[in-house]
Amino acid sequence: MHQPLARHWERTWVQGWYYNPIYPGLYFYALSKSPDAKNPDTLIEATIGEPETLDPAWAYDTASGEVIFNIYDTLIFFDREHVDKFVPVIAEKVPSVENGLVKISEKGMTVIFPIRKGIKTHDGGEITPEDVEYSFERAMIQDRDGGPVWMILMPLLGVESLSELGNLSDPNDAARIGKMIDEAVEVQGDNVVFHLVKPYPLMTFLQIWSQTWSSIVDKECAIKHGAWPGNKDNWVEVFRKYHNPEEPELQEADCGSGPFMLEKWEHGKQISLVRFDDYFQGPAKLKRAIIKKVDEWPTRKLMFINGDADIVYVPIMHAKELEGAEGIRCVKGLPTLANTAIFFTFKIDPNSPYIG
Repeated sequence: MHQPLARHWERTWVQGWYYNPIYPGLYFYALSKSPDAKNPDTLIEATIGEPETLDPAWAYDTASGEVIFNIYDTLIFFDREHVDKFVPVIAEKVPSVENGLVKISEKGMTVIFPIRKGIKTHDGGEITPEDVEYSFERAMIQDRDGGPVWMILMPLLGVESLSELGNLSDPNDAARIGKMIDEAVEVQGDNVVFHLVKPYPLMTFLQIWSQTWSSIVDKECAIKHGAWPGNKDNWVEVFRKYHNPEEPELQEADCGSGPFMLEKWEHGKQISLVRFDDYFQGPAKLKRAIIKKVDEWPTRKLMFINGDADIVYVPIMHAKELEGAEGIRCVKGLPTLANTAIFFTFKIDPNSPYIG
């Protein structure tokens, strides 16, 4: 078994980049370009593929995650390159046993997040504790097949899927499960309180709550785009309409409060983000970030060499083509949270066409 190492390629005029193996995408808020760079206010990334969706409760791919990380905020976030240290974002503090925001007993575990005031959203509102509660309840209700929400369900409800708790079409089961969702996340004044069914590793909990599926959405904006309206009077109907939908409710919506806003998504070509000047931590240094879908390596290579792309995905088999190139920097030996394994089989069909 082998842990693969990653590489990062960028023009030398790019400044501020850092790497965290838990979220390998680009966090544009940290980046800038030197004044003598080509298009100094705009960062262009040329890569393969494109996002599947901009819905935080649906997205489970890295391309979607990169965009969501930049247009949404989470309660807490990783402290730069650290995977075990966190900084408060929408929350005012990172919960811990020491500061009294994590309480553990034989019956379960409670994690409290004091919510920061005055955070503006891209839709013109402000983030409230009710938005935080709604974001997690909506994610649990959606719980789409093959999605990321199992990581939220595990600590809060003790299951990987709502279907494990009962029949969502049965009025009694639906009411019971809905009550569990409602009671798992509560607003208490300026705090949002998470009630876990049993003690859970705090480090793991904080890592999960720092990821894209834990993004905080503007409730009014989400409802405006067709998401769950927050009603809890008929859980059978709620689950029928909003559980495991065929399509993401917030497919191309921007209901975030992050440092960048969605400008335009040209499917199959590129996605453009523009700076949110009212970002609560101050405006980003870049005015715009563009992620271009360029599947052909020769085209990406030419863009990189000519300075038409600042950061480029370089397949390992083509790495030597750029090593030592003027104005291009490669950071090697980056750890990844992945393993590559080779397995042997000794029961081989003598007639197999794969025998050399």
